[in-house]
Amino acid sequence: MSLPLGSINISNKLFNTLKSMGIKYLSPIQEKACPLLLKNESLICKAPTGSGKTLTYLIPILNDLEDDSRTEAVIILPTKVLCNQLEVILKEFKKKFHPFSYSSISEGTSSSRTKINAKIIISTPSQFLFNLEKMNLKYLKRLIVDEGDMILFGGFEKIARATTDMEEAVSFADTMVMICPSFAQEILFAEMIPFLRDGQILIVMPGNFAGLVLHEMLEKSDRAGLEFTFVDAISIPWATRLNGPAQICIMGLKKFMPLSIFPGSHATEQLKKQVEEVMPIPVRYLESPLRAGL
Repeated sequence: MSLPLGSINISNKLFNTLKSMGIKYLSPIQEKACPLLLKNESLICKAPTGSGKTLTYLIPILNDLEDDSRTEAVIILPTKVLCNQLEVILKEFKKKFHPFSYSSISEGTSSSRTKINAKIIISTPSQFLFNLEKMNLKYLKRLIVDEGDMILFGGFEKIARATTDMEEAVSFADTMVMICPSFAQEILFAEMIPFLRDGQILIVMPGNFAGLVLHEMLEKSDRAGLEFTFVDAISIPWATRLNGPAQICIMGLKKFMPLSIFPGSHATEQLKKQVEEVMPIPVRYLESPLRAGL
């Protein structure tokens, strides 16, 4: 039988907050881990999805928060999606429990901040390392590595659709990424033109003036006038080396990606957000495809 929430030593305010959120009993992982974490023990925990792991480490973090601006906890998660999910949970606690500060830094977020000050910092591994010098971790109490197996051992992302049919491929996506040598870009784009539609975005890696060249192709075709956006990235986000026939070695992520949006009138905040969601690293915008190509 599950132990009641009151069986662990937490503040009355946190206890009442958890009860108001419908939490009255501890899950098995919470029963075993929370008392030890509240005593500042170091643990490696393993439990299935949906077992309450997130709350297991949030309870001690929230219980021990002090009323100052010092960073007390860093939570490392393998993906931006998981960072976003944790943000939703922290937002709820901030509203119902205590107005603490938190900051999320993951792929695609801005790198313009000179300092990152928050009681709780959420980050993906690469962005944590990239932004480490911007944090003051002198008073850090807890470092959480969530989904550690994914971080250590990698994994696979489900492919929604794989096809060699150009019409099917182009009509499927709102945002497309073209990664090929410059000499092949016009050949590939000519096959795409009949199936393009308003509102689509094409990210070209490497750009090499693709935004200008391909836009001219589109305007000279029978699809002229489409609300279509070209994004020229100066390279790919990964640092790679040729390792053998049809093999590359991925050595890491670059720190940021300079890119341009063409036509420039399409560079709205909403479109920039769409581009940043695709990119695994922070983005820096250039004023034109000419600047990106040069």
